Amino acid sequence: MADLPYVVHRSWQRMLLAQLVVWAPTLTAGGWLVFIQGWHPLGASRLITLAVIAFVISILFRLIVGLTARRIFRQVLKAHQLLVQQKYPEALTELHEHLAFLERHVFLDRWRTVLFLDTSKHGVRENTWITIAFTHMRNGDLENGQAAYKQCLEANPHNETAIDTLNFIAAFAGEPLRPGGSGLTFCLAVDPKQNRRQSNIRFVVSMIFIWGLGSTVSSLFTMFGGRVIDLLLLELSWFWRAVVSVFVLYWLIGVLMKIYHWAATRMVLLDLYRANWLVKTRRYQEAVKALEVQRAFFDEHPWVDNLRWLLLLSPTTYSYREWILISLADVYLDLGDVDEYINYNQECLVQNPKNAFARSRLEFCNTILGSLNKPLIQIPIEQV
Repeated sequence: MADLPYVVHRSWQRMLLAQLVVWAPTLTAGGWLVFIQGWHPLGASRLITLAVIAFVISILFRLIVGLTARRIFRQVLKAHQLLVQQKYPEALTELHEHLAFLERHVFLDRWRTVLFLDTSKHGVRENTWITIAFTHMRNGDLENGQAAYKQCLEANPHNETAIDTLNFIAAFAGEPLRPGGSGLTFCLAVDPKQNRRQSNIRFVVSMIFIWGLGSTVSSLFTMFGGRVIDLLLLELSWFWRAVVSVFVLYWLIGVLMKIYHWAATRMVLLDLYRANWLVKTRRYQEAVKALEVQRAFFDEHPWVDNLRWLLLLSPTTYSYREWILISLADVYLDLGDVDEYINYNQECLVQNPKNAFARSRLEFCNTILGSLNKPLIQIPIEQV
């Protein structure tokens, strides 16, 4: 199953606020040390020293904030551990205690971006209700699960996770759906390991340029970059010239890789992105056709999927063919076709029995079907 029972939707306003919270005090502290106290070791210019000091302070600041958040929200972390261990009653106890704590300290949720650099669109209280509902569902308690999702909607009537899950239950029960859900979850955006793997690829590529091609590309860049740096920041020592040049080269490679990844994925995954847009506009039948076209492409060119980490710089945990099957299941659920939803998730597990997304969805279906006294789904056994 996924690490969280909900997709974390980010707010760009809160992301900007978090950056301001981090860099305003760090640049202020760095400026005080450099320009007022006159501290600039190794003969570096003041701007270079300010950048280094601000960077170090920002890392320490983020570390302190992270440790503080883990301390304050320790009950949630413990509840997630208990969920993994399938100790649902104990997890519910921790979550309800955490919810009571939030009720007593409302400011923690309201000022979560300033205090904990939390950039999620939905509040901690909402996500706690979602986790409580999810825990009830995993424990086979459909009634209390629905009640918890409705409690979340009382806190925020527009919470997509609560609306989508209640619609999910309603589809199996043959009841009308609520308006306002998010529709298709574009799963490529929620792969928890993709960003870390992309960072590893960026590091390897950077090392190849900096060390493997040091006599050509890197040396030319250092010469050119050194002249630009001299013009902007006055004369630097050879040490700081090398440090800044390597840092700029590393940053430039990251930018170029992001541009290449963006362009390559939109060329190869054109129909998948088009399907996502069609679902947002509620044109489900056209979305199915687009996904089938994308699926046929990967059936004809499986090597593109197998080498996606190299060709597209997209080291996803699961293959694109699996994501397409999961996306097809989502669209058919939006169309009210529960049987096709089950079939596509099962087909995904046939391709990869270790796909946690498809497996957790089918297990969730069985929770609902069991509560409705309906026959359960046959889930392929995971290979060890």
